[in-house]
Amino acid sequence: MSEEAATPAWFRNALACVPQRGTVQAEGATIETLSWGDPAKPGLFLLHGGAAHADWWSFIAPMFTDRFRVVAFSWSGMGQSDWRESYAIRGFAREAVEVARKTGLLDGPVPPIWMAHSFGGHPSLAAAVEMPEAMSALILIDTGGFPAPGVIENFVYSTRASPVFATREEALARFRFVPPDREAPAFIRDFIAARSILEQGSDAPGWRWRFDFSMWSRLDREPDVLDLLAAADLPVAFIMGGETQIMADDAADRIRELRSRLTPIVTVPDAGHHIMIDNPLAFVSAVNGLLAAWP
Repeated sequence: MSEEAATPAWFRNALACVPQRGTVQAEGATIETLSWGDPAKPGLFLLHGGAAHADWWSFIAPMFTDRFRVVAFSWSGMGQSDWRESYAIRGFAREAVEVARKTGLLDGPVPPIWMAHSFGGHPSLAAAVEMPEAMSALILIDTGGFPAPGVIENFVYSTRASPVFATREEALARFRFVPPDREAPAFIRDFIAARSILEQGSDAPGWRWRFDFSMWSRLDREPDVLDLLAAADLPVAFIMGGETQIMADDAADRIRELRSRLTPIVTVPDAGHHIMIDNPLAFVSAVNGLLAAWP
């Protein structure tokens, strides 16, 4: 079977909708941005998870351009964005709001809807509480401070530099999703892996990952994510993987106990923590169901 035959038409069609690539300055750093669609339409703002990058959304974003101006970006310390001397959840929240402003999302007819995966949900909630004018609603994807037993204990915060691989092929072969996930479709894994590595300059030959390995050990995690979730006074919805490895079995019940407002919770079958990778079309269907319920 040819490589093209093994890659479904929906994926090829999505990637044919090429984003406008650019950068903006936010909180003193150069931040990588991707955007799709008509700037006159309402905004949909996509925020990736930890150690990921904006291109995790490149095969998802085009499926919303019929209704939205879609913008994704790479958090500082990740993708092709600048690294920082120190990191903070509140700093990431300000960074995101500044990216939304400078990419025109805050100039739309209504504030944008934010959609954040995993780590991206924490600063998004900080923005929802402390800068609520920057969004009209928030969709949290497998995030929210309800970890399954052992997740936190088994997570290692690295303080070392990124490993360097001698060849591009070696780097690609070492690519893994974290946490270890169900078997991702090869065409998606290969697409993301190829955009997760960087060739170093001639003074330091080799290939490394495109994220700051030491960020986790230098991250100020305040304010508490559960306090933010309880305080957020705007529409919030959750999408969780049916086979998620990081969310507790009772996460949905705990969310409903914590939130005084109605909080829709949708579970996507046949998906682990990386829902948009494991079952992308079902993920898009779940998002569309939530978007249909919001003006």
